[in-house]
Amino acid sequence: METLRRSICKVRARRRMFSPEPASEYQEGLSKFQVNCRRRESVRVKRISGGRAGMEREIKKKMSLEESVCLGSAKLISASKSESQILEASKTLLLGCSRLDTLRTELGLLTRGEWRNLQRSRLAEVSLSDLRIPLAWKQRDQLSEMGDNKKFAVFCIIRSGTQVYDTSLISPIDRSVTDLSFSDILGFSNLPSDFVIKIEVYSHCISPGLLGSPKSWIRKLKSKISTNQKTKSSRVAPFDLLAETSLTIDNANDAIASHDIDKTAVTTNAKDRQMPQLFGQICFRLAVSPYCKQEPLMTGSLSVSWPESEIIVPGCFARLMNWKLEIWSSTAQFRRGEQAWKVVSIDSMSLVREMGDKFCVENEMEEHADFICDTTEEIADWVEEILNNIEDYSNWNNAAIDQMEVLSPNMKNELGVKRLRKKTKSKLMLLYNRISSNDLQGMNFKRNDTISRRGREI
Repeated sequence: METLRRSICKVRARRRMFSPEPASEYQEGLSKFQVNCRRRESVRVKRISGGRAGMEREIKKKMSLEESVCLGSAKLISASKSESQILEASKTLLLGCSRLDTLRTELGLLTRGEWRNLQRSRLAEVSLSDLRIPLAWKQRDQLSEMGDNKKFAVFCIIRSGTQVYDTSLISPIDRSVTDLSFSDILGFSNLPSDFVIKIEVYSHCISPGLLGSPKSWIRKLKSKISTNQKTKSSRVAPFDLLAETSLTIDNANDAIASHDIDKTAVTTNAKDRQMPQLFGQICFRLAVSPYCKQEPLMTGSLSVSWPESEIIVPGCFARLMNWKLEIWSSTAQFRRGEQAWKVVSIDSMSLVREMGDKFCVENEMEEHADFICDTTEEIADWVEEILNNIEDYSNWNNAAIDQMEVLSPNMKNELGVKRLRKKTKSKLMLLYNRISSNDLQGMNFKRNDTISRRGREI
């Protein structure tokens, strides 16, 4: 009996150690850190240059970093003292392993020469936000107090090429939760028109261990004591694949839309552990904005003429951007911000003709005009860029027609995420982030005035 009493005391101590923790400064700081990491990763991918050699060098550097992250996560799991820390470290370990696998695959493509190096003007930036997954609990679990009391932790890994991101971890999830809502904003850079973004949903059953009802854990303790069994439990929280889906340019929409999700990807271990049942739908907002909508594909000097007229307008400034060929009378007029006096639309129905020292872009219901260049090389460059732009118009689908707002990962704080209010050790950094450049300039002026006034008094 004395042995049973000591065992019960150990269980109570273990229960206090792994009791659920309320949302604290640690959780808020971790969420903010993850948002900053996603933003920096998105900016890093956008600035990668150097062609194949630069990409290979960047991938090897990233592989070394992810190996260090995996090693650090394993050490953190062994040193963790709370369940939330073990879950977060296990999630980071799974993310690091997924990134390593993806980077090895991409490095193999580079080695075999199967890597595509597209121009930036033919790529786009993409943001995924407002991710929500409805749950489908059984009716007896919703209406009866004797239903399933299992609790789960769920998060998503979202990848496209070497860009692999994770969402925040939602825990605990029980039968009172009707859907999984992720407030994360994920940004992808330099994606081609045939991109594929894969969403993988992972779940972990939070095992109650000996923390169930008093009768259940007393019964388990008696059985273990009578058989002299020693419990051996791994500290790593295993996450099983719950469902997955793939997104393409056809799913792009400026509004939140619902799509099907594939539940056949559930592993055997997940079925054995009775993971939470999904409704079979996933809601999200996938915004796509090609770079050619904000950045000019080509600029230069052109002369404009008309077929049935001898009038020629020389020295015009032309810009190809946002599926439009805009013409200004001069470069000075363009720099002053005046409107273009001629605009030629470019879409999938446009027809480009090259005629010696000039070319034209024909559209229905638009005035025909010829564009003259100084050399045939310039004409070839203009025609090639316009033909590529026509092809991209068909490939980008709705993204070429609609103006979609691509959100940035750092916009999460502006969309209602609770900011840190308590003081931390990095007070100087928090103060620096809160002070704008105008405030700093004003403080410098005030300081200089004070110094000059004291100098005059002396």
